[in-house]
Amino acid sequence: MLGRAVGQEIKRKGLELEEELAEHLEKRGYVVFRRMLHGKADLVFLKGGVLWVAEVKNYKVRSYDVPRFVRRLNRAAKAVAERLREMGFSFERVVTLVVARDFEKRPKKAIAMTVEDFLEFFK
Repeated sequence: MLGRAVGQEIKRKGLELEEELAEHLEKRGYVVFRRMLHGKADLVFLKGGVLWVAEVKNYKVRSYDVPRFVRRLNRAAKAVAERLREMGFSFERVVTLVVARDFEKRPKKAIAMTVEDFLEFFK
């Protein structure tokens, strides 16, 4: 039972972080697509012809988890881009990134940002 409670707390904190980042982006003019629209990625947003698809983790990411996140993100990005194009949205590029509180080791084959880096980059 304790494991379930811990898992629910991690999920709750993750959703809170996703909402915080979404609000940050909206205040800066990005179009943020809520999960009910796409359901495939943690955070999807659009501005200036670039569709961003992000996996958001509210904890320190271990280096061996990153490849799994990147594979999931690539699948999600393809599905989300297709769905948004069907809905009439247009964009030239799709960029995927992993956002986390911290990284055990920064991945070399993926765009990865700490939450602080994300808030600074998208200001």
